[in-house]
Amino acid sequence: MNKNSIIEKQLFLDWFLNNNPLKNPDCFKLIMYIMNDVEVLENVYIVPNAKANKRCVFISAKSVNSPPFLFYSLHQVSHSVEYALENIMANKHEKLYVVVDFRDCHLSIPYLSILEDDQSYVNEKDLEHIDAFLNHSLHLFEVEAIKKQIDLALDERNKKRFLSLTKRLHALKKIDS
Repeated sequence: MNKNSIIEKQLFLDWFLNNNPLKNPDCFKLIMYIMNDVEVLENVYIVPNAKANKRCVFISAKSVNSPPFLFYSLHQVSHSVEYALENIMANKHEKLYVVVDFRDCHLSIPYLSILEDDQSYVNEKDLEHIDAFLNHSLHLFEVEAIKKQIDLALDERNKKRFLSLTKRLHALKKIDS
């Protein structure tokens, strides 16, 4: 699951610090500790969000309207950066999920390229539902695209293309049945 190297994580955290003034200045010390401890970094996962039952730090830049800092551990929440730092230092080999929030993060190339997929959020049944939904959506998209192509073939009076497309459309509709 951990697709990013230690260097990539360090570079991203450094970029984050240099480009995003933090709401809670104490978070600077926390991020610097994480960046400089290889054992911790090996177990760091930068994710877009994390469940409260995971060990997670949530750090906000001044540019967003979210809490300055939260630390989740064992279903407990703390606003203390010092407590989080002590916990991280004492449990270097445990997974640590890091969520950073800053303006337009969803458009940031450095941010999007470092994000990890936390598959533990999704169970097998969820994956099946997601897969079925995506397949259904793709099927509907394909049907609509063929209908538009049929309309175009009719407008162009292209009988051969019309017959070919209607045959494909009927085949797709049989799948629905």
